[in-house]
Amino acid sequence: YDVGRNYVVIPIAEQYMDDGSYLLGDLDRNPADVLNSMKATISRIGDYNQDEVFGSVQFDLFDMDGGTAVAIVGGEWRDIFYSDQYDSLSEGGVIGGSAGNSAGGTRQVKAAYVEAVFPVQDNLEVTTAARYDSYNDYGSDVSPKVSVRYNPMDELVLRASYGEGFRAPSLDILTQKDSFSADSVRDPQHCVAVGLAETCSDQVDAYVIANPFLESETSTQYAFGLAYEAADWVDFSLDYFNIEIDNRIKAFSAGELVNLQNTGQALPAGMQVTRLSNGAIESITRGYGNQGTLETSGLDLNLNTRFDFNEMGALRSNLSMSYTAKYDVDGADQLDFSAFPAYRGVLSNVYSIGDFDLAWNMNIIGDTARLSGADYLPVSTWITNDVNVSYNAPWGGKVTVGSNNIGGKAPILGTDPDGSREYNFSLYDGYGRIVYARYTQSF
Repeated sequence: YDVGRNYVVIPIAEQYMDDGSYLLGDLDRNPADVLNSMKATISRIGDYNQDEVFGSVQFDLFDMDGGTAVAIVGGEWRDIFYSDQYDSLSEGGVIGGSAGNSAGGTRQVKAAYVEAVFPVQDNLEVTTAARYDSYNDYGSDVSPKVSVRYNPMDELVLRASYGEGFRAPSLDILTQKDSFSADSVRDPQHCVAVGLAETCSDQVDAYVIANPFLESETSTQYAFGLAYEAADWVDFSLDYFNIEIDNRIKAFSAGELVNLQNTGQALPAGMQVTRLSNGAIESITRGYGNQGTLETSGLDLNLNTRFDFNEMGALRSNLSMSYTAKYDVDGADQLDFSAFPAYRGVLSNVYSIGDFDLAWNMNIIGDTARLSGADYLPVSTWITNDVNVSYNAPWGGKVTVGSNNIGGKAPILGTDPDGSREYNFSLYDGYGRIVYARYTQSF
């Protein structure tokens, strides 16, 4: 539930300015009753409810050299209610300084799935699965998967998998009501038509809609890797992944649609740029649409070590690293730019002695680059440290005192890809040092 106060009601404000009730030349002398009658308290109320029924049955199929093949068959049913209700004045488009509109609807989802495990040999296992999902509001999809697990020795596991998936458009973008937006665009044809320089940035009327032609995006992924316990004190896993997403669901800006039209490319279904006979933009219809691909691949490493020092305690460490070798959006390489570091990782350490645990985590975000004029400038690796101390009480209680980002590392400024914020909110944590105390009780 959100409430906003002192928002201007545009038609009333325009009327008072036209008839002189609102004193434009002497703002401090405007009477309170005039000011109060021009403003409104707006609201936004959200509600979400989901009812679901699901079940499955497992049964044996037949015997194989490695054991008995097993199958699982199941089904699901979900009924979803979603509401994001704006106040009536905001819905009517008469509130200044606010954006967006109501959305809401219901969705029924039915699903059926089957999975089978085949122990081909004592050290070789094959798993196959398929899932069918049917949505009442947009359509249906099938998601198959197959995986193989092979143990050439007790300490080593080799694995591989292939699968296909989908992401359905969410209810909020399928059911949102139309809303008006004054969007700024750079379009030489429009600028010249309205008497401005070719390089101008001009505001045009835009309408944000729920796209009735929106479809699900689909994905294909495969992976292979190994898990190896080299010794009692160390084990690791290393996996390669490759993911391709087609028919991407994305929000299209007015500028993107204009650029697509100017380069002769087809606009996503449901989107439109309407021009007058002289080439000026009359209006733009934008929202979410399906277009383009995303391709990414890389490596995931997970390393665990264990050291016991007898009466001097024990040290447990874990290193989780992800390296992205490729991240292409619509064929354009995005790696090392503002929002896409090539690697990220977390080093976790816990030293235990007696009833005490001392923990230290290092969070690592790799170097990127930021746009400055026409050039890209390097952005250094960003590292923060979290520490805490815990006491394990004999009655099952646990007292923890610690700090996240103990060094108070600030986010790197100038890294927002859109340039509308001081830093990249999706990549960096801007909360600074957070000190906390926590007590938990186990029964």
